[in-house]
Amino acid sequence: MISPVSRPDAPADVQTGSPSNTPTDGIAITVRPAEEQDAQALADMANALNVAHGKSATLYTAELIHGEAFSEDRVCHFLIAEREGHPAGYALYHWMFNSDLARRGIWLTDLFVMPGERRHGVGRKLFSAVAAKTVESGMASLWWGVMSDNTQARAFFASLGARDEDARILELDGQALQALAAEAK
Repeated sequence: MISPVSRPDAPADVQTGSPSNTPTDGIAITVRPAEEQDAQALADMANALNVAHGKSATLYTAELIHGEAFSEDRVCHFLIAEREGHPAGYALYHWMFNSDLARRGIWLTDLFVMPGERRHGVGRKLFSAVAAKTVESGMASLWWGVMSDNTQARAFFASLGARDEDARILELDGQALQALAAEAK
């Protein structure tokens, strides 16, 4: 799923940015790796993201988050942003292999800021934390998606030094995925 930062109505803190490390209202933003006890808050925020994309409001559960992000065979990682001790947003990412560089990288799947927490620098703080995780892990690149018509988000990402290669992200799921998989038998 492409995150709200890729939508035309994305939060302003993601679209236009705010000075790094400086919340716009003086309330400190803390970003940390999510822990098992955050699973319900993460599920709630992921479901809010789904609703923003016209998807199910009940797809994510604490159990699903636990199994995918905190189990022995985890497939993804979450960072959680907090303001005044309350969840303000999250970043969901996983490892990937960048064949252009022949090195590992990180794919940022979701960057979500709660509606009431937008325009305070939360999105930028989460995004910079994912960039730091990429560098600290010795990864060569950070990739994510953005809709082609979301010029504000694209301008924000360009201001960070991102290259906009006008690539397309494609998805195969449901019946189309099943039909193609059946061809391999």
